Amino acid sequence: MINGIVLVLFLSVIVTGQQIIRFQNAQSLKRDQEKGIFYAHFKVHHQHRLNVLPIKKTALRTQQECGQFCADTKTCFSFNVASVTNANNKLVCELLPTDIFNKSEKFGSNPSFHHFSIKRVLTVICICLSDINECVSSPCQNGGSCSDLVNKFVCACPPGYGGVLCEAVHGGYSSWGQWGSCDVSCGGGTRYRYRACTNPPPQHGGNDCSGLGSNAQTEVCNSNNCPIHGGYSSFGQWSSCSVACGSGTRSRSRSCTNPPPQYGGNDCSGLGSSVESEGCIGNNCPIDGGYSSWGQWSSCSVTCGGGTRSRSRTCTNPPPQFGGKDCSGLGSSSESDACERQCCSGGKNRNVLVLKYFLRYLQGTHLLPSNFTEAAGYI
Repeated sequence: MINGIVLVLFLSVIVTGQQIIRFQNAQSLKRDQEKGIFYAHFKVHHQHRLNVLPIKKTALRTQQECGQFCADTKTCFSFNVASVTNANNKLVCELLPTDIFNKSEKFGSNPSFHHFSIKRVLTVICICLSDINECVSSPCQNGGSCSDLVNKFVCACPPGYGGVLCEAVHGGYSSWGQWGSCDVSCGGGTRYRYRACTNPPPQHGGNDCSGLGSNAQTEVCNSNNCPIHGGYSSFGQWSSCSVACGSGTRSRSRSCTNPPPQYGGNDCSGLGSSVESEGCIGNNCPIDGGYSSWGQWSSCSVTCGGGTRSRSRTCTNPPPQFGGKDCSGLGSSSESDACERQCCSGGKNRNVLVLKYFLRYLQGTHLLPSNFTEAAGYI
């Protein structure tokens, strides 16, 4: 470029002025060269596709973008572009090193592609008075702001958009959904709510919502204390037996403190009694002695003239045990009675009888021991 004027020789239709990207109808695409600028016109070939090895192969959104891609590539003189988009809403674009006038036998009928080649006419001279304003055709989409630079433009995209032409729509989160149920009924749990990357959803290569924070949110819920049901402690020590000797009872107890009921929890009434009892035996009780029945009377001490007989009993009903009393307080263990009181025949017997009565009289006055006369053989 010298003093704002550039002369370029090229076998093509040359157009000066503003850039408008269209096909056929003598419209033009800009191509940058090392020594200047020219415009290349492309036309559709009726045989649809040139079957040669492409210089580059990529996927774009429109046929115009494929033409611009060829114009920006110095070695490209024609291109094949798909007629329908793929699953990603893209058109396959193949840049080729030749055009309609070279290797024409390579053309084939293929309705899935269209072939565009440089339309050549006479040799002309391009006088470029100044750089073209790239922003006249408003190439930026979605409200992007276009800045014109030397032989190119730059789109400043508004928030939520990106890409060369601001065609990419970045995803945005929806509002938060409703909180879910708490995972516990008491004691502190967690509940969740979510949002979706649908406001708007990412399109045309735009970013998803991963850079905008998490799609899930949590908070603590139901932090009220849970009811604590009461539980019994271990049983305590047994009490003393209720009696000092013989059979009695003893008891032990437990308390509702393991744990104590709290926050509306149940007491221990449904867990059984708090008191437990059992039989017990104290020390052996003293057993006082008791007399047996009287035994048989003994034979009379004489056969006539008045004698005595006796009988006895024993302290065995029951015998005294464990410090119990003997039978001494229950009376004598023996007793005697008169017997054979009839007179014996003869005076001697009468005198003896008189003596016996006299001695018994003395016994009654406690002047003689009760067994004196019997031991002496007088009675």
